[in-house]
Amino acid sequence: SHPLMGATTYAIIECMSMDLPEYDAPIDAESLSNEALFETIRNLGIIDDLDGQLLADKLEQMQQQMPTILFANAIYSCSAWATLREDHVQVITGLRLAARMIGAEDYQIAVALSDAHLKELRHHIPQEHLVCYKPDFYPHSELDALGYHNFTIGVQACRALYRAAAYNEPQTEGLVTVSGDVASLPMNVQVPFGTSLRILLEVAGISDLTSTIVLGDNMTGTPIESVDIPVLPGMTCVLGMVVSREREGLSLH
Repeated sequence: SHPLMGATTYAIIECMSMDLPEYDAPIDAESLSNEALFETIRNLGIIDDLDGQLLADKLEQMQQQMPTILFANAIYSCSAWATLREDHVQVITGLRLAARMIGAEDYQIAVALSDAHLKELRHHIPQEHLVCYKPDFYPHSELDALGYHNFTIGVQACRALYRAAAYNEPQTEGLVTVSGDVASLPMNVQVPFGTSLRILLEVAGISDLTSTIVLGDNMTGTPIESVDIPVLPGMTCVLGMVVSREREGLSLH
């Protein structure tokens, strides 16, 4: 029983080779039809990291609503920013493919970054494909106010879509932010799905498992009782939080 995904079947595979796969030249993903793209990401089971939904189903629902624009939401997620920094070309290509699949005329990446990080990002992504918010403002509700809340996908999903189309590659790993009050080495970790959450916590220096472990951010995350669970698509942040008793209840800081 997974605290976010419910009843989940998974396998523990031992003695795996860690050699990197050899790839042929990538397929021209832009030349694939929308039907071929939908079939590919459905067959490969690509999941949207933003909400854990099957990406093919989510894009088909958007397609029926005929949106004019599609957003990759990188406003809050540190793992999304890290993915942009490492693979901005694959992310923007995947976002462009997703926009075409749902019939949207435009596509943008929504970010909330400091001026220094934003300047760096603008070197790689055209200004017309960036919409920027102040990083110290919460909550960022502009997308909701404009009616675009239902037309957003995750940054890692964009990258996975591209790699599925170009390399026929399934979604085998994700980037997870491991942080919080009790993390001595907070970091972003690229990790194969199925890895025990306990290992991620140890890597980030979270050894005191009596603290509260939260899957997700500190505003909307889910506290969990056991760390012996696998990392799955849709898990992008893990926090180790200090718990203090205040009057009659417990509060997270």
